[in-house]
Amino acid sequence: MEKIKNLLQKVSDISTKYEEIAKITGENFNIFKVMNVLSDEVKLHSAFIAELLNPKGTHGQGDVFLKLFVEQLGVEDFDTKNATTKVEKNIGEKTETEGGRIDIVINSGRKNIFIENKIYAGDQPQQLLRYHNADKKADLFYLTLYGRDASEESTGKSEDKYYISISYSTDILNWLKKCKKETVNFPVLRETITQYNNIIKYLTGQTMNEKMKNEIKDLINDNYKAAKLVSENIYSVEISKLSDLLKDVSKELKEKLSDGWFITTDDDLSVKWRGLSIRHNAWNKNIYIKYQGQPNIYNNSSAFGFSGDKKFIDQEKCRQLIERVGINYLKKKSDAWFAFKYENEFNKKETIEKLFDDKTRLEIKNKIVEKFIDLANKTKDILVEK
Repeated sequence: MEKIKNLLQKVSDISTKYEEIAKITGENFNIFKVMNVLSDEVKLHSAFIAELLNPKGTHGQGDVFLKLFVEQLGVEDFDTKNATTKVEKNIGEKTETEGGRIDIVINSGRKNIFIENKIYAGDQPQQLLRYHNADKKADLFYLTLYGRDASEESTGKSEDKYYISISYSTDILNWLKKCKKETVNFPVLRETITQYNNIIKYLTGQTMNEKMKNEIKDLINDNYKAAKLVSENIYSVEISKLSDLLKDVSKELKEKLSDGWFITTDDDLSVKWRGLSIRHNAWNKNIYIKYQGQPNIYNNSSAFGFSGDKKFIDQEKCRQLIERVGINYLKKKSDAWFAFKYENEFNKKETIEKLFDDKTRLEIKNKIVEKFIDLANKTKDILVEK
């Protein structure tokens, strides 16, 4: 145990040293962090990447960045000079097998490149299948932080892999590195790409500079068993922190809500479909307000809203009732939920880190409590079973 304490103290000392250096050099400043858009797939990542890929983009470098991109991904026979790019390209009304909006489309006049961009959002039903059906000759790329494969729900359980998995951690960072080399004489463009590059490094856990990395490597080499033990327990510590947060939310809801509310927090958040739920005793027993993992609350999207299986309740009637009291932002529905939206709080690295700081943890807790109380107060009477 003493070895572990010493190791953690030494790592902390190294971290503090390089944090001080970063303050002096201004490395910590990042415009995208300031604007709080780190994980915004559409407004930041798709928009930024598409702009660089656009030969007629405001960067003024023609097809230089697009050429580097198609070379990086191994796309053949693609005319970059006359290509166009489009973000959120509408390919028709969405059905089970067709339509929807593709995050990035690059068209050469004779050939398409489709990019489905995922930072933290979950897959949608038949999503990649619909895009593949839009143009089966297109190069379809599935871009995620670490290059994971798409779910069967998205691919339609196809036996053939008709898409290519690519990653921010390798493919995009390598491409951005090449782009920076082409902008030596354009300082504003170069620094903007650098800022975006740093955001990708942050999201993919590659923020340490080489000197800091080497110092920590040396420490691990000298204390391998202790370091391995720490590493093996990080996940359980984070899950425990998240569980404690939801228990605190539950405790405050019990204090602030009126009588008649049943409040339940699941114990083991490492299990699928777990979270926090509340229900009024005058409601149909199948209706809940929930914050639940999809499938896991940690490192996946979560659903927040009203659950109620369509086999047991009239979902459309319930939707109409909550919309009458101004709850019209829960746009999604499924067989098990009649009104919900996806939350990405706990699959974001930056949010998990905030759970270990008392001030930011309190802010997250208050935000969740407020959302539950708002829905509870607005719907307590209108969803009463008659």
